[in-house]
Amino acid sequence: MIQLALIPLALAAFLLFRRYGMTSVMHPGVWFSLAWILAIGCYTLTDWFNGVPVHNPDQMNELLMFLVLTSAAFVLCARLFPAGRRLQRATFLEVNSRLLVIAGGTGFVAALVNWYILTGGSLYSEEVRQQWLVEIPVVTARLWWLYLATYPAAFVSAYQMTSDFIYRSKKRQQVRFAFGFSIAAGMFWSFGTGGRQAFGLVVLHAMAGFALSLGFNLKQIAGRALFRALRKTVVVTLSLVAALCIGGEVTGRMREEQQGSSRPSTFGDVPFLGLVSVFVDYMGGPIATYQAYGPAARRDLSETGSVSLAGLQEFGIAYLAGWRSPERLDTNPERAKPWLPLFSGTRCVFYDLVADFGVAGAMLAVTLLVLFSQTLFSLTTEPKMILPSAPLVMMLMFWGYSHQLSLLMYSSPKWLFISFGVWDLVHHCFHGRRQPLPAAIFWRPFRPGCPRPRGTALHSWKTAG
Repeated sequence: MIQLALIPLALAAFLLFRRYGMTSVMHPGVWFSLAWILAIGCYTLTDWFNGVPVHNPDQMNELLMFLVLTSAAFVLCARLFPAGRRLQRATFLEVNSRLLVIAGGTGFVAALVNWYILTGGSLYSEEVRQQWLVEIPVVTARLWWLYLATYPAAFVSAYQMTSDFIYRSKKRQQVRFAFGFSIAAGMFWSFGTGGRQAFGLVVLHAMAGFALSLGFNLKQIAGRALFRALRKTVVVTLSLVAALCIGGEVTGRMREEQQGSSRPSTFGDVPFLGLVSVFVDYMGGPIATYQAYGPAARRDLSETGSVSLAGLQEFGIAYLAGWRSPERLDTNPERAKPWLPLFSGTRCVFYDLVADFGVAGAMLAVTLLVLFSQTLFSLTTEPKMILPSAPLVMMLMFWGYSHQLSLLMYSSPKWLFISFGVWDLVHHCFHGRRQPLPAAIFWRPFRPGCPRPRGTALHSWKTAG
């Protein structure tokens, strides 16, 4: 039944692409559609291999309704804003490559130290994971402030790499190092905390950087150059997904071994496909939990406010209202029911919205979130700093991860704004020589008979002589 949602999801992605062209790669609706298409595909594979313990047609119909509603809302809200307005660029993002390497290296060192202190060099420790779920270790809380440099480093390095792909620049090797440091930092932080979401968040920041760079710059090229840039970007993105699969597979198997548990499906026993079995279970699992948990029980919001949007309340709303931060059983009450199938799984954003506001209230909340996302997409122009793009980046990650959980439930918005703001502040104070992004006008090979680009240092030197 849920496979019927593939039709509105694919149709929404197609209509948004038709309206915005290549700029649609940075549209939240496209991220939502592609994420759920992948999730439904993974769920279908899991179901084929008997990995879904509970089938609940009523719950599937409810999820199908939300997917159709969200897809339609994205298409309709896109009609409220002019299609061409989104393509106007404002200025260039400025990047200092050396500072970028320092940021990526700082995050990597913090993640490496945290991993080694907590696990003693082991790739996975169930004891550390259980401790981290109950209370964050002191060393993790202190190193977190250094690890925050990973988020802007992943975003900016991915943005810069894509720009280099588009304009064929080969003088940004430092950016590659910064990108590698950021991805490695996310992986080791995941090993140190015993989960996979830390690595997934770094990958989401990097993919947001890819998307914004493509969206802002692809209108400047066409033909073979366009194909070449897209090919390289797709290769890097698939490499990130492959790294996520491998990391998830390693930690997943070690978790099962230390917990003494077994997988609910036989998909992991299939040759070759078993290498991505944990990733498939991870992506499709929330669709299975939507059925296994039954109708969402309404939360008592008098003490916490909206749990599914608790991250937004950290910007002063919770203080004014006197709300406390949601705890483990507030976000996942089924963790206290070990007899429940898939009790240790996660819940997609729609399930949590229904638990907060009911079905009708969740429909209204989804519509408002879609309208807010479309507004950000339509009004955000290429920034000179990364902080102005943080709201759009947050909504891209929110919808791209909506099949797994609500990123607005946790402190992700707060840390995103803090990390991007600190990057802009440090970059403004210590960046030294300014290098506009993209910087292809400085590195573009000179061809005889072709004039130098106006406004560059080479052009100024030539005319002065």
